[in-house]
Amino acid sequence: MAQARVIQCPSRAVFACAALLATLASASTAAQNEDKVGSSKDDWQIVQSYIDERAAWVEQRKAISLADVEDKEKQRRREQQGPAPDRLPAVQAAKEVVEAGGERVYDALGFLLRHDDQELAMFALSGLVGPDWSVVRDYVEAAAGKSEHAESSVELDRAPSAPPGVPRFVHATAAALNILNSIEHENRREAAEFLIEYGETWPGEHIRDHFEYPYVAAVTLSSDYPDYDQWPVRLHQLRAKLGSRTSGRDFDELNTFIASLAALAGDPAGRATARYFTALLLLERADDEYGRFPVEKRRAWRKRALELARGLSVGVADRELTVAHRGVGTARGQTYADLEADILDMIHTTTLGGNASGLAGRRLDGSGERLSAYKDRLLLLDFWATWCGPCIKAFPDLRELAAKYAEDLRILAVSVDDEVETVLEFLAETSTPWENWHVDKHGDFVRQWRVSGYPTYVLLGRGGVVLNRYSLTPMKVIEADIDRAIRSSR
Repeated sequence: MAQARVIQCPSRAVFACAALLATLASASTAAQNEDKVGSSKDDWQIVQSYIDERAAWVEQRKAISLADVEDKEKQRRREQQGPAPDRLPAVQAAKEVVEAGGERVYDALGFLLRHDDQELAMFALSGLVGPDWSVVRDYVEAAAGKSEHAESSVELDRAPSAPPGVPRFVHATAAALNILNSIEHENRREAAEFLIEYGETWPGEHIRDHFEYPYVAAVTLSSDYPDYDQWPVRLHQLRAKLGSRTSGRDFDELNTFIASLAALAGDPAGRATARYFTALLLLERADDEYGRFPVEKRRAWRKRALELARGLSVGVADRELTVAHRGVGTARGQTYADLEADILDMIHTTTLGGNASGLAGRRLDGSGERLSAYKDRLLLLDFWATWCGPCIKAFPDLRELAAKYAEDLRILAVSVDDEVETVLEFLAETSTPWENWHVDKHGDFVRQWRVSGYPTYVLLGRGGVVLNRYSLTPMKVIEADIDRAIRSSR
């Protein structure tokens, strides 16, 4: 059955997108014009020349980096080599190829997807691909095979169904977007589910995370399928795609959307899941380990997370949150009662204002210990590993902190190395004037603190109250917080 194609442009690029789609509408006519075709070939030569020159430049730069010479000589060679080739002429030429149409149009779109305006190129590609469910279905089947048979992503992207120059995943995403915009398409719901599960990150040198596509698909499911009963799975996938991006438009839109589902989802488990993930997002934003938000806002988010978490399992306490994994079917998770207890525990212990003194870990000799053993002074937790370069690089700064604040601060380094013997061997040759624990990277202690990168630091006040946490933070910022905490405790 033929489907109408309604291409919806993102608001940030709507005018440029509309202009390009207008040229695409007459691409076949333009391709018949000999002057246009000739111009298109000339323009593609500009693009190809850039691709070749860039590849040669990169290889030369790699050779310089690997050369067995002193750093000063490497720098001299880099300066002699000069900057990378200018990309802008090739980008403009690629846009001219797209406008003219012809045999290189997909190659040009693939170039733009990797090097320039992905939104513009993506919606132009959508105008060429059409609402073809077989394109999406074939990609999903190939991706499942990749998970089961460990095929390379290169083989997956080079599958014959994708146009030359366009990664197969991008081709499938364009088809799914067209299906989403074809109101009567019989696979519209499946296309939305595809975009939620797969449609977040594209390969390429200049590719950004495209959280917009999963988000738009979720809104479509919510508005057009009121009896949709797979929200626990979809919300888990949306949450995973947002990852650590707890700021900006992506966070605000997803948080608002999931919060609305907490009241509107037809399935009680869907409502409970929406409350859980909204609380979790707020909790992670309250952590703010990059120092982006004032303390007052972080406390307000913590309070709101607490309100959402309390009672979220009512009516579904014994049901389990079901999580789908690509290529391996379905796996069972925690009950909603366990999820509620778990997030309430995190709010009360490891979030800003919580008290972590009751949490326990193990010293390097295997003996157990609670954080309450350190509550007589300020405590700086350092989550680290011997394989973490930035962690080791920060040790001199930690030594200075330990010496400067010897009477007011204790440091507890929490290693997440696989084996405690690795830590013992490393510390035998390294001066560390602080206490050391060893915990399972995937265990309860790390999970309770929601550690996702290393090093991560957490500052606790006297008595175990969480004062702040840090990631990629200059040590002078941590030192300033220590100074403030010492002054306020006297």
